[in-house]
Amino acid sequence: MQNHKTIHIVVFTGGLYPEPEKTNIFWKTHPQPDYVIAADSGLVACLQYGFNPCVILGDFDSLEHKELLDLFNDDVKVPFPQDKDFTDTELAVHKAYEIAEKQKAIPFITLVGGDGGRIDHLLNIFDCFSGDKHPDVWLCAQQAIYFLKDGNKFEINGLKKEDYVSVARPTSSYDKGCCVTEGLEWGGELFRKKGMPSVSNRISKEFLKSRLPLKIRAENGDFLLILPLNAVVY
Repeated sequence: MQNHKTIHIVVFTGGLYPEPEKTNIFWKTHPQPDYVIAADSGLVACLQYGFNPCVILGDFDSLEHKELLDLFNDDVKVPFPQDKDFTDTELAVHKAYEIAEKQKAIPFITLVGGDGGRIDHLLNIFDCFSGDKHPDVWLCAQQAIYFLKDGNKFEINGLKKEDYVSVARPTSSYDKGCCVTEGLEWGGELFRKKGMPSVSNRISKEFLKSRLPLKIRAENGDFLLILPLNAVVY
């Protein structure tokens, strides 16, 4: 696996999404996408961001302006029936893994959108983080969610005094693992042992004043780090 390259695949999906200007920091600190996938009405967000999708898939039930599909050749369109037990977001993420496999590459997947609207779709996206095929980053309308795999760590810069930092567990790690942290108002040793470990936490006054990066490491379980869109994550 160490000899495999990593490719950045961006998936745009329906629902609420952040305005492009709110994600400027993210695009400046991450590689430009190698592949772009639009799922159903995610095509609107994709075009607003200035990307041309290499794949457009879904049942297109939520795409209000279906004439947008006429802008693209048929070979990039992958239609699905409306009666199916998979969301268009799921199908798009699975397509991203399929593309990566064909390229013999490790996918880094950024999901844009999917916030608000139907709660069943929102829960479905959350639940996918418990499976093998999931996004690495989920850019929602006001927040960004980063998948923190067991044994990995993040350093976070760019936080302001008023920014909230929350930590969640995917379903598969409901009662597993702990977080080792540096720079939070209340550290990982005080996190809840089950369910969502920490809600509306903040960078500590000392770290904020010294401009030190917040640090968090996952041990014996996977976690989701919920941050403002302006955060810089390494």
